Amino acid sequence: MPDQEHGIGGQDIPWEARIVAVADAYDAMTSDRPYRRALPQSEALRRLAPESGRQFDPQVVECFMELVLHGALARHAESRRESDLQTAGAEKEEAGDETEGGEADDTQR
Repeated sequence: MPDQEHGIGGQDIPWEARIVAVADAYDAMTSDRPYRRALPQSEALRRLAPESGRQFDPQVVECFMELVLHGALARHAESRRESDLQTAGAEKEEAGDETEGGEADDTQR
């Protein structure tokens, strides 16, 4: 796993970067692209496995695959989506309260 540009590899690469590398590759494979359809989860995982220890940190690949296979990432993503929707709704309500509270609405100026 050497980083040719920065001259580092293996354990010298920060954990965060190793995790992002695996997650980014998985996301790229499982997302639609203009030139191809998204791969199914099983195929993306099958393609990650041989790169474990070569392109990707083996521990990160192992943990990532376990999270995907046990649905932990899907549950986390759904939880985040619900939280984001609640936050957006609360912000919209706050914005409505400000304009109803007697303050001038900037869009009317």
